[in-house]
Amino acid sequence: MKALNVYEENALYDKSGVVWEWITPKTMAGIDWETITTIQTPKLNRLQKPYLARYLMAFRAAWKARNVDLVVTHGEPTAIWTGIFMRLLGVKAKHLAWAFTMPEYDDYSSWRKMLLRFGMKNVDRLVMFSEIETRTYPPLLGVDPDRFRMIPWSANGATIDWSAPPLIEGEYIAAIGGEGRDYATLFKAMEMIPERQLAVVASPKSIEGLTPPPNVTVYSNIPLTDAMNIAAHASFLVLPLLSETIPCGHGSIVSQFYLKRATIVTRSQAMDGYAYPEDNVLEYPAQDAEGLKNQIIRLFEDEELRDRIAASGLRFAESKCSEPYTIEYFNNYVLESGFLDGNGGKQQEQPLSSAG
Repeated sequence: MKALNVYEENALYDKSGVVWEWITPKTMAGIDWETITTIQTPKLNRLQKPYLARYLMAFRAAWKARNVDLVVTHGEPTAIWTGIFMRLLGVKAKHLAWAFTMPEYDDYSSWRKMLLRFGMKNVDRLVMFSEIETRTYPPLLGVDPDRFRMIPWSANGATIDWSAPPLIEGEYIAAIGGEGRDYATLFKAMEMIPERQLAVVASPKSIEGLTPPPNVTVYSNIPLTDAMNIAAHASFLVLPLLSETIPCGHGSIVSQFYLKRATIVTRSQAMDGYAYPEDNVLEYPAQDAEGLKNQIIRLFEDEELRDRIAASGLRFAESKCSEPYTIEYFNNYVLESGFLDGNGGKQQEQPLSSAG
């Protein structure tokens, strides 16, 4: 079978030009993979408005999909635009929308919501990393709930050069990530403890309109290796989310677990199945700066608690969020869809699926 791996380059970090292969080298035999990404059009990728690289990537994927069995997209924008062009071109290949999330859906314009529903109409399956999304997205997209699946975010450990010296000297805490983040509350908490230092690695959009206090340093558009260095050498990490329902932060919290760093996270339904208070995380109520401040002080003052929380987080990640689980899930999807027979061979000829 032939399959496409389609994704956008992460805009939070610098442009390395390295193509991300996802799990494609490790999937079952018999799958011929090709990756299509915005990295392949570097000049266009510098333009964010309009994001021409995204549209060209999606069109290229849809055009290629006329002769493949399966298209795997990563993230919501890639899924939307690839789905739109697949419908316009009449492509019948199955579409697996991986890592699909819409944390800011309520702020979408009516035009964007219309495009979203149009692009996702024929999707075969949507995979996300929280149960709350599997319940809230079907009516928003007008898609059958049976097409939605939740699996834990998985990673193959932490990508960190432990031999590299710390980029930041001294004792500090860190917050990494841009999507659905509540840096306003975190900054307020830090203002109440000026003797403590915070390093934030975030997209410019996530801190737009905010003024960091003097004890907070913000980094944007830095290499991924630098971001991981900052996280790895922090005393502990904070994951501030905008609300108790926003479906974000799963990749970040798993990465933080693998770094063996204690995490303070917003109490959120999206963290169900990942965050266990007083076991592998400490929690605070959404938008509660005082509560967050108290948890920060608590971890700074209790090294034994910090180590216990960090060790529990690592155990959770290694047992529940490993890359082999993702590979197994994907291979089972391929078999269930009838593409291969389990021995790397194609099943008897059948028409490519059309979801409607």
